[in-house]
Amino acid sequence: MQKTTTLSLLFIIVFFTAFIAEKYQPDAAPLVYNKDKQEAPEIPADNPQTVQGVTLGRLLFYDSMLSVNNKQSCGSCHVQALSFTDGKKLAVGTRGDTIDRNSMSLVNMAWSKEFFWDGRVKSLEDLMQHPISNAKEMAKDSVLLIQELKAHQYYPTLFAKAFPEEAISMKTLSKALAQFVRSIVTTGPSLPDSLQPAAFFIYADTIKAEEELKLETLTGSYLRLGKMCTPCHSMESVGGEFMANNMIDKNQTELFKVPTLINVLSTAPYMHDGRFKTAKEIFNHYDKNINQLHKVNKHLGLDSIPNSFTRFDKEHFEELLQLFTDSNIIKNEAFSNPFQQKEFSWESLVRE
Repeated sequence: MQKTTTLSLLFIIVFFTAFIAEKYQPDAAPLVYNKDKQEAPEIPADNPQTVQGVTLGRLLFYDSMLSVNNKQSCGSCHVQALSFTDGKKLAVGTRGDTIDRNSMSLVNMAWSKEFFWDGRVKSLEDLMQHPISNAKEMAKDSVLLIQELKAHQYYPTLFAKAFPEEAISMKTLSKALAQFVRSIVTTGPSLPDSLQPAAFFIYADTIKAEEELKLETLTGSYLRLGKMCTPCHSMESVGGEFMANNMIDKNQTELFKVPTLINVLSTAPYMHDGRFKTAKEIFNHYDKNINQLHKVNKHLGLDSIPNSFTRFDKEHFEELLQLFTDSNIIKNEAFSNPFQQKEFSWESLVRE
């Protein structure tokens, strides 16, 4: 009888343990992207996209408690209205320190394999801890930050929902931030019916394409820009998969990450050091150096090609770059600051 009772109790314990574990598993939140045009991104097996993880990451992204003086969040240097840049030549830290580099857009980071302008970090999870602890950026002591998160009225519950089998740590904080940033995916440029996105990536290998490349129209400009720039801006987000020499300095050998062209007119100033104030300056730089750029970047398998840009392109370059606008990135509430929403409620988040 005692043996039967013991077995029954064990069964009940196992049953309820399994029930609780299943109950608290976070909900999957697959990335929404054009699967016909983009390969699936490589998401770490130990950090799948979940509703609870993205929600937590979004809160942390916009929470100024991640900075030493509670004055700056990740969203301070990556502003949604500016396609997650900050409009400054060089980023400025929470204590007023000027950072060495310009703030990059965070669009389509799920497909990136190298991070920071110099590509020194190879995973989005690793990237997240750098600005938080960097003395010139957010300058937050990681031990103190974890203590504050554990003592917070709501974060412990939200961490438990997102990572039910892991404690609050810099690792889980980085995982949550990475999940949110990965969710910032472009729906693609806003092109008129006369232009197809794929045309940007097609080289002039047919008579028809050769004829279209000569058109003094926006279509012609779009095709010529594609012919000149897709060796580096090769991805669906019109960003680069590899590092490249942009030749902005004489005898330059350093390689830099190729940024996306999505919302390019909203992300001034440009280049890793913010030296170009306007898109026209960028256009002039590449118009002047495009041939040499193809020679220098041999690691990309580029060949020297003649410059196909025309006077029409130069006169209509802003209209051309406007084609790469994705208002979803700038206006999507899912990417916005939750603390600025009228209906925001910590209580509702922990109850969900």
